[in-house]
Amino acid sequence: MLGKMHTSLGRFKPLQRFLLCSALTLPCLAQVGQNGIDAGLGTITRGPVDTNALTGGTAEIGIQYYPGDGRTYISRRGIGASTSPPHSIIALDSNGVLVGTTVQGPGAAGLAIGHRDGATDGYAGGTKLFWGDELGIHCYEMSSGVPVYLTGSQIIMAANGPRACTFPVPAQTFLGIVTALEYDPSGAQGNGSFWIANSGSVLIEVDRAGSLLRSIVGGSPGWSVSGLALNIQNGRMWANGGSMPTPASRPEILELDTISGLLTGRKFGLAAKPGSGPWIFSARGGLCYIQGRTGPTHGPASAPPFSELGVLTQGTPDHFTFHRLDMLLGFPSELESSITASLNGGPYSSVNSIWTPGSSLSIQYSTPPTNPGSSAIMIANVVPAGTSMPSGNTFNIPEYRSLHALSLPSAASSGITALTVGDGFSLAGLLAPSFIILPLKTQPPGLVSTFTLPSFGGPGSRLIFQGVYLSYGLTPIATNLLVLTEI
Repeated sequence: MLGKMHTSLGRFKPLQRFLLCSALTLPCLAQVGQNGIDAGLGTITRGPVDTNALTGGTAEIGIQYYPGDGRTYISRRGIGASTSPPHSIIALDSNGVLVGTTVQGPGAAGLAIGHRDGATDGYAGGTKLFWGDELGIHCYEMSSGVPVYLTGSQIIMAANGPRACTFPVPAQTFLGIVTALEYDPSGAQGNGSFWIANSGSVLIEVDRAGSLLRSIVGGSPGWSVSGLALNIQNGRMWANGGSMPTPASRPEILELDTISGLLTGRKFGLAAKPGSGPWIFSARGGLCYIQGRTGPTHGPASAPPFSELGVLTQGTPDHFTFHRLDMLLGFPSELESSITASLNGGPYSSVNSIWTPGSSLSIQYSTPPTNPGSSAIMIANVVPAGTSMPSGNTFNIPEYRSLHALSLPSAASSGITALTVGDGFSLAGLLAPSFIILPLKTQPPGLVSTFTLPSFGGPGSRLIFQGVYLSYGLTPIATNLLVLTEI
């Protein structure tokens, strides 16, 4: 049913006024939506960045962000246009400018491909970069401002303090090649350990000497992993893995529980797809964890706990992207609510989809059981075919892009219709007409109405849903942005 439009904010309760008056730093969104995600876990926060254009070559492989200097380091075959040895490591500053090229260590420089995935002890206060390949795990000292290749006994940082480690670490004895690599400063009872994998292998944890600590199965049949990244805030591992994507699908980044060895179900797709541009997927590359990055395209905070995953993709062209992981203090991304939709009685999903007039639609919040219910408001934008919907700014709530009467720009000024589909704050839909079909809180889901979709203007018209709710600290959180396109 359509409700009244309200024009006064004076009647709002303190909690409601808090939502309206909150001012957070608005994130820079890079090429948001390039991977089908416009808000929430997996949102692109930097890139895609064409690394071939920076090097003049076509063979970038691994990636590692180093917190000591804010630079992104990428391993590649050859130097410049060459893909033959010697191989190199390139350094990019926070603006994506190529600022240095380092020849890989003497052993790795003569291999057919050279270094693959990277890692660092920088988040434990260390000054080292690590890279894996056929010769094991290599070490570079970063204190001089450029990577310096080291062998023999070196000091690396672990949770328990400085620890000796002899390089190269002979971890390749388990897999033949250390393709995927991550360093865990809390591993081996706080003395530091390395996680390794090679394509379809199990995931293996080794100590600083390269001795086996344990292994976990990892993914499902078809599993192929080329990069690992440990979220040091919760101990969960992310893998640039999964089954080979089809032309209609995207390669995915998957989260694993290193205790059980099972996939958690959390994942997101990359910018590239096989066989279709502008970013064409050919093969997976490296993966790295990034916490508290600074720079012009960085999201809503310049310090922890804001975290991202850096992904290198081999394709046409080779490129890297950063993706949002955790955003707010005390509110990790696994607690976030998302919007899911069911079309014609099918399973609920947060993936953008298509529909035809006459389809039945149900929408609900998907909220983890560990997250207490929170009052929420959801807006539906109706976007005519051929109309581009700008990103709205509502009181600087990070990632909140919906348009309505109080957003900048407003829905009306953009030629966009705004409807309220659930208002737990009694905000009158941020002055949009009401059309209540959703529960007023994110949890429990409650009863969800199913209704039949009429045509909203013909093929190409879009229904775009997004909600806002409160975290434990009464900070406004935006849900994902769900796009349903009429065909």
